[in-house]
Amino acid sequence: RQGNSTLVFTDAAGAQRTVFTIGAEQLFVTLTDTDENRNPVAIETKTISLVSTITGDVEANITVTETGPTTGVFRNAAGVVTVLSSATTGNGRIETAGGAIVTANYTDPDDTSDRSLATASISLKDGKSIPSTL
Repeated sequence: RQGNSTLVFTDAAGAQRTVFTIGAEQLFVTLTDTDENRNPVAIETKTISLVSTITGDVEANITVTETGPTTGVFRNAAGVVTVLSSATTGNGRIETAGGAIVTANYTDPDDTSDRSLATASISLKDGKSIPSTL
């Protein structure tokens, strides 16, 4: 069973996004991996990771939940909060800085050759993407 997963940053409703504002907007990620729809009557979950440049923050256990019992489309129900700060890995939020790139990563647990990634830019509240000194 080989699939071709896709991963994109989105808003809560699933509309694709490429820029998020620190502290003002939460990160949502939508994974499409139809071969991971294992049970046609159940809503399933998968795990993705998020990594921020500049701070190096890693959040490795972000749960994405299938949007319906047979969709093969998974999204995190609760947005991931972004904070202008130095990294604290594993706390469920992304500590980052303006100008950072956050990368979402997914590897299909049944086919490690099926990997997806997506990137989003992080900006400051004033709209600038100039890196901050932390």
